[in-house]
Amino acid sequence: MKRHILLSILGCLLLSATSAPACEFCGCLMGLNPFYSPSNTLALHFIHQKWIYNHQPEPGVGGSKINAAYGGISPGLFHGNHAEGAGTLSQARRTVEFAYRHHLASDVLAVAIVPYVSTTTVTDHGTATMSGIGDPMLLGYYVMRGNVGQSLPATLLVGGGITVPAGEYRSADGTATDPHALPGTGSVDVLMNVTGTLQTAGWTFGLDAFGRLATANSLDTRLGSSLTMALTTNRDILRDNENMFAIVGIAGARGEVTSDDRIAGVLDAGSGHGEAFGMLGAQIVLDSWKLDLSALIPVIGNGANEPHREQTRLVAGIRYEL
Repeated sequence: MKRHILLSILGCLLLSATSAPACEFCGCLMGLNPFYSPSNTLALHFIHQKWIYNHQPEPGVGGSKINAAYGGISPGLFHGNHAEGAGTLSQARRTVEFAYRHHLASDVLAVAIVPYVSTTTVTDHGTATMSGIGDPMLLGYYVMRGNVGQSLPATLLVGGGITVPAGEYRSADGTATDPHALPGTGSVDVLMNVTGTLQTAGWTFGLDAFGRLATANSLDTRLGSSLTMALTTNRDILRDNENMFAIVGIAGARGEVTSDDRIAGVLDAGSGHGEAFGMLGAQIVLDSWKLDLSALIPVIGNGANEPHREQTRLVAGIRYEL
């Protein structure tokens, strides 16, 4: 049964890695390196993302519709294809996530994630930086462990939860600002997550599907719902069990798909996101400490009106198993 579930998720991952419009960020780091530990865990994750967009607006699409809905927006503060005027835009997002994983029982896991987000937008009109606590995520999982076939240990986690609208989703001065650049969404979103791991001789395979069903906030803005899928394989490069030390190599693929946004009550058709990444990284293990370092290299993706591609993501994380 577990084997059929894992193969089904793998099929979804391969089908999802297709070209589609891209102009959304995915800050949640669950899924970059699927893993499971029976220990309670404290973790700190960091991710750096950046994209460059050469904008040539078309009348009546993208930015002009959304700017009209807002009653006019400061040039350069709107994301991707939504910006006013032609020119080159760049936007960088740095996310720090604090996570705590706690077993309420041997087969029940609770997870809390609190992000801090800083976004810097650079245009021909100037630079703007917005930062603050984002929307915390609360999730619960049912943990299933067993064997696939006769001798392959496998773990499957099935869970879900919500985002808590604690992050700032209005600009400090009350002006209309790109909601993608603000740390919060102002909405309660529904989260769904399935994570599986499979061990063979010398290899560990991880598969992760993470979905977010978005709702509208009090400004009638709804950022697109999203689905992220990741497949990784891990293998020891060096292991010294006596000293509880190991270096593990990690490789894999990640796909992201997001539906269209609705900004201030206006559906922004074509604003959805789709991108696929290749992943290379390593994990250093020392006793109860684990350090993860990864790079996600974009291989498929395009913009809503003109081609653009997100730059390579850089990811670092440190975990301590209690």
